[in-house]
Amino acid sequence: MAVLWIGVSLLVYPRIDATRSGEAIVEAAARSLAPDQSLAFAGWKEQFLLQWNRPAVHFGYRRHDAGSESRDAAGWLSASPDHRLLLPQRMIEPCFDGSRLLPLGTAHRQQWLLADQSAVQPECRAAVTRAVFYDPPRSCAAP
Repeated sequence: MAVLWIGVSLLVYPRIDATRSGEAIVEAAARSLAPDQSLAFAGWKEQFLLQWNRPAVHFGYRRHDAGSESRDAAGWLSASPDHRLLLPQRMIEPCFDGSRLLPLGTAHRQQWLLADQSAVQPECRAAVTRAVFYDPPRSCAAP
């Protein structure tokens, strides 16, 4: 039994890690950002913040009102040309133009997309009612 679990731990888990974690999505988002741009997470998974090493914004974790979260994210995104938003495909409607989103890959059975200010629909350019600013612990931040 011990040999089986050691084998699974050494051979299987490393191969499925990219699918099970959001590391590839977070890395793709980081590569897409200029140093002066800010990133926000909408409809996010907790692993994203654990793997992110820069300040970020989110609009609540597991909000039950996805429409309000989408409108808050769209409002924040439309406030500055230096803002970028990472969101799952399920949150495109009604606030984002899908043709203006950059696909970053699949994780957690979701297609993840990166949006800039041009992707926000005009009817969703309202003020943000709920935003949380995240600053990672210094021990986790890149030097």
